[in-house]
Amino acid sequence: MTDLPDSAAPTPPTRRGLLKTLAALGALSVTGGAPSALAAPSATPRLPLRVGLVLPARSLYPDLGAAFTRGVRAGAPGQAVELRTYSTGPLPREAAQAAQAALDDGCEALILLGDGLAAALAGLLHARPVPVLAAELGALLPGTHRPAPLTVTLSLRTWEAEWGHGQALARSASGAAVHLLMSDVEAGYDLPYAFSAGFTAAGGTLAGSTVFASRRPDVAGAVDAVRVSGARAAHVLASGQGAEVILALQQAGLSVTKGGLTAPGLAGVPSVLAAPSRADGLASAALGDDAGHPGAQLGFDAGRWMVAGLSSLPATAGALAQYSGLMHAAVPGARGPLRANESGLAGTPLWRRGGGLPDKPLADGPAGLHRGEDLRSGWLYTYLHA
Repeated sequence: MTDLPDSAAPTPPTRRGLLKTLAALGALSVTGGAPSALAAPSATPRLPLRVGLVLPARSLYPDLGAAFTRGVRAGAPGQAVELRTYSTGPLPREAAQAAQAALDDGCEALILLGDGLAAALAGLLHARPVPVLAAELGALLPGTHRPAPLTVTLSLRTWEAEWGHGQALARSASGAAVHLLMSDVEAGYDLPYAFSAGFTAAGGTLAGSTVFASRRPDVAGAVDAVRVSGARAAHVLASGQGAEVILALQQAGLSVTKGGLTAPGLAGVPSVLAAPSRADGLASAALGDDAGHPGAQLGFDAGRWMVAGLSSLPATAGALAQYSGLMHAAVPGARGPLRANESGLAGTPLWRRGGGLPDKPLADGPAGLHRGEDLRSGWLYTYLHA
């Protein structure tokens, strides 16, 4: 969604700024001004970790924050992490206030939920460096990732999932037309474009697109729109909702796929962000009823990552050593193994699942695919907020 510019927004981070922060931390570790960031291990582990969880105060996706929090707790048991939650609005100053409150409460690390939150906190993190794990849906146009101080980013790669799902659907549909149904929250933004671009690039025929109300959808109207277009299949994007539309389409005898976080509780519908059936058994057991919820899976991976990266460090370890622990952690995620690249970005493996077909990994798009000169994200500031 579009928010009014925030006059208090911090200056976007630069490579030089990040290097200055790291240099300052390195100086502290050798000058005796603070406990060494690279101190030798001590006999006292830093457990439990006090972690601040920064969540959207209001979200486009019902239950996402609660599902994510349940996932974090499942991935980071109580004896490993003391979790404290803080709410933020969509503006950078609101995110900074929430993170500041967490740091003032003694939190040693932060987990952020929402695309763009780490960049919004760059100014604060330069002044008060702590290790940060940014959990993002990855719904913004690829290539827009900006590094932030001492931050590792874990992404669901939702934009890429939509593009890849469109590609796979076009190849498997054998020329059959597909109708795109989207809620009024998604219309005009990144994910419908990603699906359409991937689908048509692979030779698919898009019969049309229809927008329906997210709160009280005209279910009959949505079914009629698909039929009138001549399509026998529909792809639904509905921001955590849309179950009633999908069920009506199925009852009408139409083939249905879902994208993004559409109807996360509705199993059996072909999608990409559902974990494959052969996913880590520990994740499925720990998440229980949330095992198929992408938001809960993202939270589980974030909690596991925080424990893997920080729990074995000595109590005297500083921010730089903690960040290094996160950067070099190898994490068995809900969808497959996770490891950050040199930019501190880790994307979850993508799988196409459902419809009675075997789980199949989704191929990545060719390099440079999303670098069109005229393309930019439709979202400003942090993504997920109302």
